[in-house]
Amino acid sequence: MGVLTPMMLLAGTSTDEWREANPCFQEFTGISAQDPSERRWERIVRSNVVHRVQGLLAGLRPGDPPARSLRICVLRRDGVFRWCELRAYRPASTEDSRWFASLADVHAQRWSAIRMVRLRRTIEAGIVERQSLVRKIVEAQEEERSRMAAELHDHLGQSLTALKMAVSGDALRRQATGDSMVLVDLLQETERQLDHLTLSLRPYLLEVSGLQEALSAYLAQWSTQHAVAIELNVSASFPRRMAPHLEVGFYRIILAALNNVARHACASRVRVTLSRIPAALSAVVEDDGAGFDVEPVLTPGAARKRSGTVIMEQRARLLGGTCTWESSSGNGTRVRIRVPHALPSRHQRLENP
Repeated sequence: MGVLTPMMLLAGTSTDEWREANPCFQEFTGISAQDPSERRWERIVRSNVVHRVQGLLAGLRPGDPPARSLRICVLRRDGVFRWCELRAYRPASTEDSRWFASLADVHAQRWSAIRMVRLRRTIEAGIVERQSLVRKIVEAQEEERSRMAAELHDHLGQSLTALKMAVSGDALRRQATGDSMVLVDLLQETERQLDHLTLSLRPYLLEVSGLQEALSAYLAQWSTQHAVAIELNVSASFPRRMAPHLEVGFYRIILAALNNVARHACASRVRVTLSRIPAALSAVVEDDGAGFDVEPVLTPGAARKRSGTVIMEQRARLLGGTCTWESSSGNGTRVRIRVPHALPSRHQRLENP
């Protein structure tokens, strides 16, 4: 508990000065009640605050409770200004303009509050700086993925195509033995896998056509590769194009969720839903697989198991949103991504129908 400090009490009839003060006030300010010239507000508060004190006193009505207060810096006897809270009231029984006031030293509480505000601002600035750094890292990763995808497509992809054409031509000339056809099939499968890897690394459709088109193309390949039925549902209110960082963020989180399905779920069906909910955009990835107990996997102590979920959460936070999981053993898994998104203005809708 805090230490109770003695209350300073004042009384007067004019808004320009006080006429009486208790010993506590005299001890705090060093001003004697016997000296009329010292009893003016200019003596203990800064000149730019005097009018605020006078306004408080002038606005008092007889009988009102002392609810009105004012925090001001009061000059202590040692020449140091201290934050104090002034409360004043005018009794209903008073026939003249007599008022009474209390003055409490709240300097410690005031500076504690100021320090808390400064600390909060420092923490917020640190969070913003960290998010900016993480965003730059993510952008650098996207650039590196694009470079790798381009190199795979331009070099390895062309080499595979040339090799497949050479083997296919040789097989036709020799009336296609079993071994040569196996090699052709193997080259075709390798080419499909390379296309899938390239699409994962650099979603070209995402840049050109947006999230819906890019997801549709990726899901078709993913379904074929993993032999899992998948459907994409997009609500009519979901925007066809968004800011690039939103499209990339949603795309990467959904791909990470599908990667978890492929690795752990043993699912036969997957559904991806894009929709707009009040003041936010939503993506839901749900499967009918094995499911898992959410709490043991997502607790901080399960860091190795949850590395994929940590990345998904971080990406969602970078977008200012959330990524949550709903699951239980034997009942499949539902991943929800929600990102704040204001409705476009009428002007924006006319420009981007």
